[in-house]
Amino acid sequence: MKFRWLIAAAALSLAVGSADGAFAQAKGEPIRLPHLTTFSGAAASWGETMLKAAQIAAQMVNEKGGVHGRPIEFYPEDAPYDNMPNAMTTVKKVARDPNTLIVFDCGGATTVVAAAHDVMGEAKLPCFGFSSAGHWRKPAFNEWTFRLLPQVATAMPVLLPKVVKKHNIKSVGMAFTNNDEAPVANAKVYRDLAKQFNLKIVDVSGQLKEAEYRAQVTKLKGENVDLLITSMQPEDAAQFMRQAREGGLNQPLVGGIELTDKHFKELNKGKIGTAYTYGIYDSTDPAPYLQDYLARFKKETGKEPGPFEAIAADAAFIVAHVMNQAKKLDRESIRQAWSAASGVQTFTGKVSWKGSGEALREGVLIQMYDKGENLVRVPESYWGAGS
Repeated sequence: MKFRWLIAAAALSLAVGSADGAFAQAKGEPIRLPHLTTFSGAAASWGETMLKAAQIAAQMVNEKGGVHGRPIEFYPEDAPYDNMPNAMTTVKKVARDPNTLIVFDCGGATTVVAAAHDVMGEAKLPCFGFSSAGHWRKPAFNEWTFRLLPQVATAMPVLLPKVVKKHNIKSVGMAFTNNDEAPVANAKVYRDLAKQFNLKIVDVSGQLKEAEYRAQVTKLKGENVDLLITSMQPEDAAQFMRQAREGGLNQPLVGGIELTDKHFKELNKGKIGTAYTYGIYDSTDPAPYLQDYLARFKKETGKEPGPFEAIAADAAFIVAHVMNQAKKLDRESIRQAWSAASGVQTFTGKVSWKGSGEALREGVLIQMYDKGENLVRVPESYWGAGS
C-alpha cells in the first residue's frame, strides 16, 4: 500500500508540475479554460458543483507549478443538455475563440458532446468530454475529442457476468429513458449483453423527469424478472427504483454510473436495496493527492464530494498533466500530447489514450451499496458463493 502512495504522489507531481520540473507556485497570466456543461435549466446545480470541484483541483495544480509555470483557471460556459439550440450557440462561440486551448467537459451530457463533435473538429480544438457516459453513437471519434469515464460497453462485460452467476439470473427487467440519447444507447448495450447469456428481457421505459412508474412496475411484477437494470439519468433512476421497491420489486439492481451519483442516493429515500454498479472513484483510497482533494473539498463546501464532483477534479489534474507534456501551448501540440498520453494516474487507476476517443483503463472499479447505503468497493471474494 505504501508503494501505491508513492506512485500516486509522484503522479500528482508529474500532473501538476511545470514542464521544467520546478514546483513553485504558478505565476503570470492565467490559462483560462471554458468549462462547457449545463449551468441553467433543470440541471443548473450540476454545472455549479462540477465547476467548484474543478476549481479546487486547479488550486492544487497551481500550488505545484501550474501549467508551464502559469496558473490555470476554469470558467463557466452554459450548454444546457435540455436546450440543444442554446447549447450549440455556446459551443460555436467557444470554438470561434482563438484563445481557447481546450474545452473542458465538451458539453457534459453525451447528447451535447456528440453534437459539438463536428464543430470542435472543424475548429481543431481539443475537447475533453470527461462526464459524458453514453455509448458513443458516431462511427468514430475525430482527432480532437477525448473522453474519460468508464463506459457501459467496457465495464458491464466485467460486472454483469458476476451478477448473473451470483444470483442465478434468468430474466431481466430493463428500465430506460426513451427520449434521452445516452440512456437509449446504453440500454442497447445491456440488451446485447443479456442476449449473450440467453436471458429473457422485459423492456419498460419512461421519459426524462417521469413522475409515475406504477404501470412499469406492475408489468415487471407480472413478468417476475430476476434482475432490474436501469439506463437513466440519476434522478430518473432514483424515481423508478423508489417506486419499484415500494411496489414490491426487491430484485437486485444493476446500473451504470448514474447509480454512483449522490442524487440517486438522496432521492431514493432509503430504498436502494441490493444494487451494483461500476464506480468513478473510491473515497477510501489512501492516495495522498486524492485524500488532499477530499479534505479541501469538504473544508470549502462542508460536504463530501460526490463521484461526479470527484471526476471533475480528476479531469483537472489530467488536463494539467497533458498540457505540461505538450511542447507548446497551442491546440495541435496539446492534441498530440493527449493522443500519446499513457499511464496517467487518476482516481480510478491509470488510463491511456491511443489517439482520440475513449480512455483505456487498466481495470474496472466494481461497487455496490452496503446495508448503510454507502457505496463500497466489492471484493473479489464476494462473488465466490451464490446468493
